[in-house]
Amino acid sequence: MLSITVLMTTGMLGYAAGPITMYDLRYALRFDAQNPQQVAAAWDHVHAVATLQGIVNREEPSLYVLFAESGGRCIDEYWLGRMSEPGRWLAGRKRVMVPNLAALIGKYKKSIKGAVVYDPAVPATSNLASTIAGVENLIAIRYDRSPGS
Repeated sequence: MLSITVLMTTGMLGYAAGPITMYDLRYALRFDAQNPQQVAAAWDHVHAVATLQGIVNREEPSLYVLFAESGGRCIDEYWLGRMSEPGRWLAGRKRVMVPNLAALIGKYKKSIKGAVVYDPAVPATSNLASTIAGVENLIAIRYDRSPGS
């Protein structure tokens, strides 16, 4: 829904019609809720992508994320299809799918000024990190001492 709102709001203002970068984040919905590492990884990816989306869509619609599902259907695909129908504001816009998070961050690395790291032991810090990320063009990242994090 956030994707639609950001794209609709900026698109109605008449921004350039360049290609829309697509990222499929639905993999983050498929995790073992009993496995704390999988839960944390899912949250980390969703939070990082959301902060990146806020940065790169600020000036014009650029990044559309597929995430929301209901009844086995991707709600984000539905709305993108509707807004891409002939005569609608996304009609004719090319789409470029990015295969993974590393490629997505690489594509937009010039827009990212760094990271803001927050403390998962203090839940409110993730909200603060999101705000700071938006103001300073940073990606929000959860502090984690685990190897490979």
